[in-house]
Amino acid sequence: AILPLRFSRGCWWNRCAFCRGYSGTYDRAEPSFLVDQLLRLAGRTRAGSFILSDACLLPEVLYGFARLLTEGGSSFLWNAHFRFHPSLTLERVVLLRQAGCSRLFLGLEAFSDRLLTLMDKGITTELIDRNLRDLAWAGMDVFLYVIVGFPTETEEEAREGFRRLKRHLDEGLSATVQFNPFILFPDSPVGRAPEKYGIEEVLYDGREDLLAPARSYRGPGMTPSRAVELAGAFSRLLS
Repeated sequence: AILPLRFSRGCWWNRCAFCRGYSGTYDRAEPSFLVDQLLRLAGRTRAGSFILSDACLLPEVLYGFARLLTEGGSSFLWNAHFRFHPSLTLERVVLLRQAGCSRLFLGLEAFSDRLLTLMDKGITTELIDRNLRDLAWAGMDVFLYVIVGFPTETEEEAREGFRRLKRHLDEGLSATVQFNPFILFPDSPVGRAPEKYGIEEVLYDGREDLLAPARSYRGPGMTPSRAVELAGAFSRLLS
């Protein structure tokens, strides 16, 4: 069994336009605290596998955690949620592998610089390409999240993004890819300022609570129904 653990509160990036976001300040844990807690929980549960399910670990926390595990000679298997980042070099991926990390969960979201900028992801396709090549070379398994139908995205942009990702898979990247049609939440940056993304006629169901997503909306790019169809088609092509 894999034991899920979360050692931080919030998200240190907290800018992605599609995300519902995290209220309050980001509260991080130090690498030494992560290691101490993991060892304590391992002794109590006898679990040998863990997933660090934080929204997104800070690079220095992730690498520091891995370094301490390596220096301590621990033999745990673990996964972690992270993001594409310039610090994720081949050397760092090798460090994570040596520390027992067997999979990284990464939000790719779109393989288009225009869309990544609109999403405020803070990454580029050049960085994604570089990170994916290093991950493949080091034999690190990854779980990738991809959004289909973000406002203004055309079907051709979505198909080109799929082709670029497929090339990495054909060249040896070990990855599970989850294609998700875009969902418009009222408390996301898109939901708070839909006009910025060309969205209008947003319809919410007033009978629902917990800030449920929009039932319908109109805007540039592919329609929500077409995004659902394409997300399903891409998933089938990789199955």
